[in-house]
Amino acid sequence: MNTEVEINGRTLEDPAIESKNLDPDSAEFFRIDNWNGLKKKLRTHAVAGEDEIVVAMDQDYIDVEANRLGGSSSSSSREVLSNRLENDIETTLADELGISKDVTVEVTSYGDI
Repeated sequence: MNTEVEINGRTLEDPAIESKNLDPDSAEFFRIDNWNGLKKKLRTHAVAGEDEIVVAMDQDYIDVEANRLGGSSSSSSREVLSNRLENDIETTLADELGISKDVTVEVTSYGDI
């Protein structure tokens, strides 16, 4: 995108956008490989030079994943996923590729876009 986008109260400049459209009623909804596939795509965006990434998902998926990942009561589901994804990108790039990169990930629902 070539525009500013406001997600979760933050203004992002020209972010990469990834959509993970999983049907909450399907058998794939709870599969960990969906989560791992998303992390791999986001790392690819980061390696390509993106430092701001927006991830849009179904709100039910956001809530279930945050709960599965042990989200705390003081953080929203979106914050839990955003923090986990940022940490994964930065840690993996540093450990596997020797790249130090600060990445911002904002998770949002389709309904809030």
